Amino acid sequence: MPSESTFNKGDRIHIHRRFVRFFPSDSGVIVAAQTDPLRPLVFSEYTIEFNNGTKANLFAFQIYQNGYQGNSQ
Repeated sequence: MPSESTFNKGDRIHIHRRFVRFFPSDSGVIVAAQTDPLRPLVFSEYTIEFNNGTKANLFAFQIYQNGYQGNSQ
């Protein structure tokens, strides 16, 4: 299972099915990362840019890479 803390600026990500309805697309690119050493890694926050140019902040537990979807059903 990949670590959810390994996202980097420029990574293409997908949004877990459970959260897709809140965003303009099911995928985007990470343009910024905000981590807090006092919070668990799943609460690292990432700014995602979608194909239409809009941006949104998502937590690590809301996104995945390379086909891994975890328990997002």
